[in-house]
Amino acid sequence: MGRVTLINSVLLAIHTYWAQIFILPKKLLKDIEATCRSFLWKGTQEGAGPGLVAWDYVCRPKAAGGLSFRNVQHWNMAALGSKEEETIAHLFFECGFSRSCLQELKKILQWNTPAINIHQLLQACHNTKRFSAARKSMVKTILASSVYFVWKARNEVLWNHQQWLITTTVKKAQQVSKMRIKGLLPKRAKDEDKEWILMV
Repeated sequence: MGRVTLINSVLLAIHTYWAQIFILPKKLLKDIEATCRSFLWKGTQEGAGPGLVAWDYVCRPKAAGGLSFRNVQHWNMAALGSKEEETIAHLFFECGFSRSCLQELKKILQWNTPAINIHQLLQACHNTKRFSAARKSMVKTILASSVYFVWKARNEVLWNHQQWLITTTVKKAQQVSKMRIKGLLPKRAKDEDKEWILMV
């Protein structure tokens, strides 16, 4: 039972913090399972070949004949509150909260693009002729800030059980973006672009 205790308290616990924040790559999760499986059956970190019992069976509760190990892939999804596999596109900006934040930012920027995920938004910003280079810099800065603050808002829910308002998240993204862009504006930026940036 010593190995079981070590696996539960050390090997399976190491990834817990990151698993509650990010969708971890499947390859990494399989490597974690392989290390635990190898340690359980052979007492070493690395070992080729299957275990004596299927890993899915080992992960069952003790009452069902297993050892109550966490299935790291299922647990990663559960820790993030998701029954389905999340993607970058879902997190930024297809889930309800982040989509609402994005809609508010689009109104502020007066940007009527149909793009809804981060890749589409960056491509739309690059391709548009509506914005000058200075304004494109501001749009990209706001997108980067909104990704950060949406992530931070999700962490507040996860760790502190506090839900940020959409307006709070958007305002934080605006404020940080203005501070950053002021120092990066080219000297040749037009006055109307500078005014637009200050108004955003």
